Amino acid sequence: FVLVAVIVQIKMGNDDDLMDWEQMEDVVGGDDEFMAEIFEEFIEHASKQFSNIQEALGEGNHEKVRFEAHALKGSSATLGAIKVSESAKAVEKTAAGVENGNLPKLLQNLKVNLSATKKLLAAKIGLTLPPENDAGDGAKSEPAINIPKALEQTGDDMDFLKEVLGEFLEHAEKQMATMKEAASADNKDTVRFESHALKGSSAQLGADMLSEAAYAVEKVAAGRESGDLNSLIKDLAQRFEDVREFVQSNLWNEK
Repeated sequence: FVLVAVIVQIKMGNDDDLMDWEQMEDVVGGDDEFMAEIFEEFIEHASKQFSNIQEALGEGNHEKVRFEAHALKGSSATLGAIKVSESAKAVEKTAAGVENGNLPKLLQNLKVNLSATKKLLAAKIGLTLPPENDAGDGAKSEPAINIPKALEQTGDDMDFLKEVLGEFLEHAEKQMATMKEAASADNKDTVRFESHALKGSSAQLGADMLSEAAYAVEKVAAGRESGDLNSLIKDLAQRFEDVREFVQSNLWNEK
């Protein structure tokens, strides 16, 4: 009776666009304790699957995106979480190359639908959800390049992005050499100019940590902040190497 009451209450709340409650009822079979267990497991596993998708997309690993989206599509469909399943299916098809689409936007749509579904299910069983983290639960540290952001600059064209990143690395390497030489000669104007340029180009391509490091150099070179310029340039050089290693390992598959 409790389960039936919950379903009626939910339907009155106009949440049918998120859940197929008849499908859900077929799964739990009128067992309230089993319903709570199933909801909690789905929330936990779906959160992990979404985190895996997010991480894989950040690494440019479309095969892993496809695999994880396929798994999420199936588990959510089984429970009756129709919006999550539909969103995951769209991500899967695009990652597999079956359909053309903007993966970052599709992932954002999946995130919205998953978040709404998790909140709905949690409310029905009295479960308190932890604060949502944009990086995903258990996600690794921020990658050197935000691939979804970078893809926005190339119309979601990964091959073109690889070409752009190759040109970026070549030019950035020259900028780094120029900055180091200028710093040794105490030519702060050149350091400021080159770091400003690198800050902008790296930000456009989603290399946010590199951009922040370049900005730190720029501010000190311009006299807007005090700091050890040589140490900041050394840190900037390390951030550049992180970007180069990330590109070689995750996009070019070569060392």
